[in-house]
Amino acid sequence: MVYEHFNNHFHGYVVENCLQVLEIISELTPEQIEDKRKIQVYFKTAKSSTKVEKPFLEMFVEPTELSFDSLIRRFID
Repeated sequence: MVYEHFNNHFHGYVVENCLQVLEIISELTPEQIEDKRKIQVYFKTAKSSTKVEKPFLEMFVEPTELSFDSLIRRFID
């Protein structure tokens, strides 16, 4: 069993970093693969735009899935 602690950077990279580690250890679920893709598209778009929008959770997850339980289930089995 592996435990990892992530400290969120002010740019909000912690979610992407967590998913990258899961990918390295071959533990990404199909849902997490899609989440990682959305996050990468967002950061690529944000960097290329003239106005960088502050990231917020609703950009990556539907508002109906914002309960703590549904969010934490995306990252643990």
